[in-house]
Amino acid sequence: MLLFKLLKAAFAAPIVALCLQTPALAITDTQTVPHSVLNENTSVQTTGDGYAPIPFNGDRFFYMNHHTPLNLPPRKNFGCIEKDTGSGVCAGFGDPTSTPGLYTMPLPDGDPNTTLNTTTASANEEFVILSNRYLLYPVTRFSQNFYNQGNISQDWGMGCYDLISNVECGYTQLSANPDSRALKVAIEGPYRVGNKLYLLDLAMTLHCVEIVNAQSAQMSACSTATLDLHAHSQTKIPAFHTDTDSQAGHIGAEIVGSKLYLTATVHGGLDFPAGTTFVSGDKVAICVETASNAMTVCPPPWPGSVAFVTRDRHDNLSNYIAFDPQMSPESLCLMGTNVHNCIDLVTGADTTLNYPTPNSGALVPHGFGKEITLGTKTYLPNWAANSIHCLDWSNGGQPCQGWTPTSLDWAHTQMYGLEKDNANCVWALGHNNNLWSLNPFLQSTPCDLGYFEHSVTACENVSWSSLNVINVDLSDYDAFDIEIYDTNGVITSFDMLANPSVSLANLGNMGGTLNYRAVFDFAQGVTEFTSQPNITVTADESACVTVVDPCDDGPYTYDVKMICGIHNGKEELGYSLLRGKYSTIVNLKSQCADTGEISKMFYMALPPGYQKPGDVFELSGHETYPNAFAVDCNDLFEQSPKLRDYVDSGLFFEGFLELKSKHPLTISSVYTAGDLEGQFSPSLHIENAITQTK
Repeated sequence: MLLFKLLKAAFAAPIVALCLQTPALAITDTQTVPHSVLNENTSVQTTGDGYAPIPFNGDRFFYMNHHTPLNLPPRKNFGCIEKDTGSGVCAGFGDPTSTPGLYTMPLPDGDPNTTLNTTTASANEEFVILSNRYLLYPVTRFSQNFYNQGNISQDWGMGCYDLISNVECGYTQLSANPDSRALKVAIEGPYRVGNKLYLLDLAMTLHCVEIVNAQSAQMSACSTATLDLHAHSQTKIPAFHTDTDSQAGHIGAEIVGSKLYLTATVHGGLDFPAGTTFVSGDKVAICVETASNAMTVCPPPWPGSVAFVTRDRHDNLSNYIAFDPQMSPESLCLMGTNVHNCIDLVTGADTTLNYPTPNSGALVPHGFGKEITLGTKTYLPNWAANSIHCLDWSNGGQPCQGWTPTSLDWAHTQMYGLEKDNANCVWALGHNNNLWSLNPFLQSTPCDLGYFEHSVTACENVSWSSLNVINVDLSDYDAFDIEIYDTNGVITSFDMLANPSVSLANLGNMGGTLNYRAVFDFAQGVTEFTSQPNITVTADESACVTVVDPCDDGPYTYDVKMICGIHNGKEELGYSLLRGKYSTIVNLKSQCADTGEISKMFYMALPPGYQKPGDVFELSGHETYPNAFAVDCNDLFEQSPKLRDYVDSGLFFEGFLELKSKHPLTISSVYTAGDLEGQFSPSLHIENAITQTK
């Protein structure tokens, strides 16, 4: 009996002869809306010529001067502004200034191993932020103070700055200025289309950089790295020998799907390619298709390159897209000092008369700046006139109802471009250092909108139950709305002040992911939370319970110990067991009503013993039934002559019987042993519920 007690350690817990299922789960996801305050910094007292704010993380802004005054050493033209003065979120960025919450440094080129002087983009203020961390921006580099006489730019490309760690994260050189052009700000962009970034320089070369890894800001040149729009037979755009305005403000772009629409103002020191029809004063548009790996000029009916109908000194601050009432892009438009022009995005034909003139009689000394489109409305800054214009595309591009461009306190801002934050507040910094915000929905300033978004993930067949806002002081808000959205836009929205607990039962499973965003409006006089709301989503995953029928879930594998024959105690059999006679019988029963199949293999362990691999014997299989049947030592003898020889010659063997079955089995093994002389009663041990090892 001692023998079989020692064998019991080889057997585990019983298998379950029932359908297996994952228990139903109730999901509760609770998120705390981050602390938020209204902006406290208004006059940031920076130096230089022009910038737009770059909202970041809801608590700070960055900016870049596009150049600094003539004949002065480089200024600290890269800044971080704390939204909540004294919060410390800009600490570690550059040097603190006398203005509370403002930190500045010279604009880095992105390469931590260089100290070259740099300039960046012009009034268009283009930039890209990757992974909510890496700021990508255009850079022109100089070995000296770039305003010294005779100083020629060394090269230009794209810089990277890590806004979290406050370190440079790479410089991508795009041109080494091979013909020594006197360009003080040589390149504009980047414009992002998918995982590619495009930058256009004043030599009229379009450069492409591929985002290899957005999480680490790893870049490489695209398979087609450049497109020469100066030499291209379909475009023939004049290139700049010099940039008389010390900026690349003559370049602009708009993205529509996979198409990149580029514009350039033709004036200054120019290099006209042979056969060009363009003259100084033209505003030229080019369409580039980026859908394939190769950049190509858009095919007909697009004409290759086209000039807007009316010539005017358009500083390319003025590009914007005109939409139809359903917000499908239709035309590329500009607003210059005195004229308004539009061209069709497909054919390049003049479409100016399709849209009202947007300036409503106001002077536009240098054109409109970089626009923001929210919903069906586009907001355009008239920077030299200190005003913002609003166009409503649901009404054919007419001025927004009740909107007065000069009605708000944005004097002395001189906004080169507008940016929006996650709450859809519109922000401007501009030429005169005043940080300013607009609530575009109420036409009020400062903007008092807050924002928070989150995604809840469950199984695909989840039933969303409820959404609740708790721990909220209703007196803090004039509005607290939550929108449920997917990749196609807003699905539904809820007024949480009217009802802080709403049902989500009608949403369906949403593919297992619920995306929501909270947009809230502070009450009059409230500048920060007195409480921090919690948003809780509940869901039922009962429909996600997985039921498994074991009769359809095979194959199942079982390893059963087998001991057969006579151990005579001789040395050649080792000292594994005591001298005696041993026998095994295995009882099996299918747990399923229908027939199945079973295969058998025997893996011998002894002989040979001594940690050497034993022989493997393939045995015949058979069908299984709900009835019980048995496999014993004699079955092994009959199916393998070698095993029979072991027993007939008075030898002994042991090992594992491997059973593979389509259906789960109930297995018990019966082991008997006796002494060779028959002086003692045989011992018997039964091992029940042998576990499958699937």
